[in-house]
Amino acid sequence: SLVRRCVYELACYLCRHPPHRVYVNQRSFLNHRTDNSPRYARAVQALSVNECECTDEADRAVLRAKVAAYYVSEEAFARFAQFSLLALVVRDYLSYPPLIRTEELYSRVVDPWLQLTAGLGFAHLAEVLREFEVPRIYAELGFDDRAYMRQLHTHLERRVYPLLDAERQAACTRRGLALWKGETGGYDRCK
Repeated sequence: SLVRRCVYELACYLCRHPPHRVYVNQRSFLNHRTDNSPRYARAVQALSVNECECTDEADRAVLRAKVAAYYVSEEAFARFAQFSLLALVVRDYLSYPPLIRTEELYSRVVDPWLQLTAGLGFAHLAEVLREFEVPRIYAELGFDDRAYMRQLHTHLERRVYPLLDAERQAACTRRGLALWKGETGGYDRCK
């Protein structure tokens, strides 16, 4: 499970920043001796205000208040957080094509995340992420990292970020959306 402080920051950060400005660096934790991906995947799968670890139950009340202020419900927050984290974890892997340049590497590293995405009810997101066929595209571009990143950026802008924005619209309260749009005049700073 996730620590309350991390979930609190996630609740705030997802409200305040557009998807292209939010980064999850999952691939830094991937190493061939101790792959932590299953552990992180379980944490995303179980993400909820009720399931996060709190050393003091008063912390959960603070988290609940923040979530209530910015999201239409705790369930909407959990769904949006899961959806966003899964999209951003996969984007992180897609952003480093040498790691997943072959079908075998792609299947080993990215497919478990896409399966979890679909398994949590986000089949359309999984399909859109899968559309960007890394091994094929990277090879067609002659393993040119710059050209690859331009094409990935275009795919994300056209196909993935609109899905994240739609999820935000469905999950956030007016106050949460105002925070995202910078319309709070500094009143609602997440700290």
